[in-house]
Amino acid sequence: PVFAKAREKARAASCLSNMKQLGMGIKMYVQDYDEKFMYDSYGPGVSYVTPSGQTITGGYMLWMFMVYPYVKNVQLFNCPSAGTTFTGAYTGDMRYGWNGYLNGKADAQITYPAECIALAETYTPGNPYRIYYNATTDVFDTTNGGTLQPRHNDGLNVAYCDGPAK
Repeated sequence: PVFAKAREKARAASCLSNMKQLGMGIKMYVQDYDEKFMYDSYGPGVSYVTPSGQTITGGYMLWMFMVYPYVKNVQLFNCPSAGTTFTGAYTGDMRYGWNGYLNGKADAQITYPAECIALAETYTPGNPYRIYYNATTDVFDTTNGGTLQPRHNDGLNVAYCDGPAK
């Protein structure tokens, strides 16, 4: 049990590092797009090439493909404790969920960016590539999004709107 906890603590640290780097990638995206956050999915009608080389024509672009050019590392989208691997191909089966309440919002519209969750660890059912967290009411809506998953010794890593992760 002691070694299992230590191993999970190392995975949690790796996951936290991923979240921090994704948070910085999101901030760079916001800077490039008139201080506005991306959408959890954009489209239909978008054509692009995924990091795995897959060509998507006339479909949706998920948030991870919008952030990828800023981080240029598919492994950052993978929590080592999640049990699933994002390979850069088009799939909604992801274990980091983007907060859909931030879709298209201006950075200045976020009253408390250091307290507003942008990314969190998720799992299915639902669409685990997105969450819906309303910071004003402090309520998670799991109707159309993923469910939060505290997978690191009963803890959960999240990235905030201002960039850092905890």
